[in-house]
Amino acid sequence: MSGPLDLQLAEAEVLSLHAEGADWWLRLSTAWVRPGPQAPEGGWTHPLRLRLQQAQRLDPASSRPLPPGNGDWLGRLREARLGRPAAAAGGWRWQASLPLPGHVAGPLRLELDFAHGSVLHLHLAGLDCDWAGEAGLRPAWQC
Repeated sequence: MSGPLDLQLAEAEVLSLHAEGADWWLRLSTAWVRPGPQAPEGGWTHPLRLRLQQAQRLDPASSRPLPPGNGDWLGRLREARLGRPAAAAGGWRWQASLPLPGHVAGPLRLELDFAHGSVLHLHLAGLDCDWAGEAGLRPAWQC
């Protein structure tokens, strides 16, 4: 598969999430992608992995750091968004998608809201998004 795609975070399926040192690895079993310059049609893609660089778990209510802990962070993402620092007053500019493949430099906030009710908020130094094996893209009508 060639050319950049736009990975939609909402509705993606989280297959696994684990820490390796300061980084966390998030593996998606499937996710929706929108067309990029080399992809005339969008569809579902699989498998994917995201390297969450220097991940720090945050309390969703206060944004204070929390220990990594173990949560129910598997399954479908109901909503998800990535934040970058905004120029004005320390706020965040939010986006609901990532470049695939791609790198996003930090600092970043990643907020994952799972369909079963779990919530995971992270502070990141950066994020890498790529396929985890052979890339596959299926048009929407094939799923």
